[in-house]
Amino acid sequence: MKQWRGSARFSVVLLGGVHLLGCTGNVVDGRIRPEHFKFKTVTRVSPGGGGWRAVCIRARIKNGNTGSSGLCAFEVGLPILPGGAQEELSLTFSQVLAADLANTAARAVLSSLPPETMFAAACNAFKAQYDALMKAAVAGAKVSACGVRTPVVDFDPEHP
Repeated sequence: MKQWRGSARFSVVLLGGVHLLGCTGNVVDGRIRPEHFKFKTVTRVSPGGGGWRAVCIRARIKNGNTGSSGLCAFEVGLPILPGGAQEELSLTFSQVLAADLANTAARAVLSSLPPETMFAAACNAFKAQYDALMKAAVAGAKVSACGVRTPVVDFDPEHP
């Protein structure tokens, strides 16, 4: 069993199971995997460029002490042919990048949250960090609210 400090324990499950334990200095295990990002091509690449892939993730956030939980929903969108690029971003590359940066954002944000942090605040902080990382990695990428044409992936490892 993992050791944790403080009087509260949270478990934040984003996709493959990011676990947040304790208060400040939390341990965050990033287990988000590329296969969870079931991107759909929303806009095809045209002769002039462009194209867009997106997926909506609805991840369960759970308080390990109380058992209460909430959902953190966000859309991950990537251009298929980023501005000025000569080659398309492959689906595999998009999935690996999205998973890697989601794990990085989860570690950066969730590892320092105090135990009294509300679900919505934790979700919003994660999304803001994730969006900044995605935009820095690929021009035009974004993390935003889920769109109506975007496929939804629900993830709750306790109820597969």
